[in-house]
Amino acid sequence: MSLIASFALTLEPLNPGAPLPAETGISTRGLLYHLLTGANPAAAATIHEDNGPRPFTCSSLLGRHRRGDDGRPLLADGPYRLRYTALTSALADVLSEALYRAYALGDPVRIGALEFRIRRVITASDHDHWARATTYDTLLGGEPRALWRLAFRSPTAFKQQFGHLPLPLPHSIFRSALSRWNAFCPAACAIEDDTLARVTEAVFPSALSVRTVSVPLEHGPFVGFVGRADLQAVRPLPEDHVRKLTALAEYLYYCGAGHGTPRGWGQVAVIDSPSASAARQQTDEQEQSE
Repeated sequence: MSLIASFALTLEPLNPGAPLPAETGISTRGLLYHLLTGANPAAAATIHEDNGPRPFTCSSLLGRHRRGDDGRPLLADGPYRLRYTALTSALADVLSEALYRAYALGDPVRIGALEFRIRRVITASDHDHWARATTYDTLLGGEPRALWRLAFRSPTAFKQQFGHLPLPLPHSIFRSALSRWNAFCPAACAIEDDTLARVTEAVFPSALSVRTVSVPLEHGPFVGFVGRADLQAVRPLPEDHVRKLTALAEYLYYCGAGHGTPRGWGQVAVIDSPSASAARQQTDEQEQSE
C-alpha cells in the first residue's frame, strides 16, 4: 500500500504588522523545501531536481486575510495556517519527520519576509478537515457514487494550449486527477486513460456556484475560479468506472486540481466525502477566500 497524507500547521506570527504579500504560494513551497532539507537533504534534493510532476501540494498562507490583500498587516492573533500534502509514502514519511522536527526545534520559519513559529502539527488523527491520510488501495475500494460535490478553495485553472482555462469542466478536473494518480500510485492501482472517455460521455455539472479571481503575478495575472461544483453521471456507467471516478474525485483532496498545485493553487475539498466527518464538511469563509 502507498500512503497519501495531508498535514496542516498552526502558525504564530512573530512579526505582526509586517505587510502581507498578495501571493504567498511560492514562499510556502520554499519553506517546504527548507524543512525537508533540514530533515533529509538527499530526499529534498531529489524532489527539487525532479522535472516531473511534483509529489506534493502546498497551500498559500491561510488566515484572516484575502488573496490580493497586498500590504495588509499581519495580525498578531491570526490565526494562520498552512497545509501540505504528500502523494507518496516516501514523501509522507519524510514530510512528517520534517514538520515535527521543525515544531520540536521551535525555530522561526519564514514565508517570504514573514516570520512564524509552528505551534501545532495537525495530522489525520486530529480529525481536522485539512489533515487526513489514506492509501491508493483504500480510495479504489471505496463506495462508488455518481455525484461528486467539490469545493475549489483556491484559484483553479487548467492548461489548454497557450493559456489556462478557469472553468470547472468535468473532463479537465478528472484528467488532472488521473495524471497525478498514475504518476504516483502503485502499478496495481493504475487507472486506464479510457476512463476519461466515460467522463466526456456521461459526466456533467449538476450545480455550479463559482467565480473567477485574478492572482497578481510579475508577468501578468493568473486567472482561476473558486467555489462549488457538483459533478454527476447523468447516464448509467459500469460500476467499475464509477468506482474509479469516485476514487479520482476523492484523490482531488490530496493532489489538487489544475495548474500550480505546488504553489497554492487548485486546493480542493470534497463535500460529503465518506472520509470526512460531518463537522468538518462546512466551508469556512475565511479559508474559502484563500
